[in-house]
Amino acid sequence: MSFMFRVCVLTVVLFFSVFVLTRLDSSQANWILQEHGPVEALSALLYLLAAGYLLWARPISWGTGWPAAFALLHLAVREAGLRSALLGGKGTELAYYLDPAVVWPLKIVALLVLGATLCTVLLLLRAVPALLRAFFHGDAAAWWLALAFAYGAFAQVFDNWHKLFGSGYFAWQSWFLPLEEFGELGMALALCFAVITWCSAPRTFSSETEARL
Repeated sequence: MSFMFRVCVLTVVLFFSVFVLTRLDSSQANWILQEHGPVEALSALLYLLAAGYLLWARPISWGTGWPAAFALLHLAVREAGLRSALLGGKGTELAYYLDPAVVWPLKIVALLVLGATLCTVLLLLRAVPALLRAFFHGDAAAWWLALAFAYGAFAQVFDNWHKLFGSGYFAWQSWFLPLEEFGELGMALALCFAVITWCSAPRTFSSETEARL
């Protein structure tokens, strides 16, 4: 497909999605965008697919592959809402760690969850460069995925800032954050794209030698 054709297709899909969402009544829209709703469930499925593809596509060493796969699986569990159920609906907000009423075993579980999230950051540092290379080489799909990834990241930052500190400085979040779930979906798509691109790249002789060692 030509570059302009891909841009046109992606633009039509985007505007059609927004059109459908705005034509729903408030209860239907809230159900689609709610936490642990269908959009978030789709994000969790994409995380699982990325983890499975990462394990299947190429040989990986214990020191590099399993932490990345564990981080992806953790993200899927978190997006499915199991983390909140395990921690009594508290999540891993700062107030949860500082609450003296919370027993230490649950705090340890919360710290393990936080550590798994940090492993995810390491995975992104390894996989997202493939997305950036496609972005700078004029891949229209990569452009849209990079924008979706950035939007989702900013939405997460502002949402967590509001939850932790109750700041009212971001008054415009009333229209920005309702699309946070779509931002998470964009992040999941970008991560899948980066993992598939990285796994599809030709391997050098030195990398194969290092894998055997």
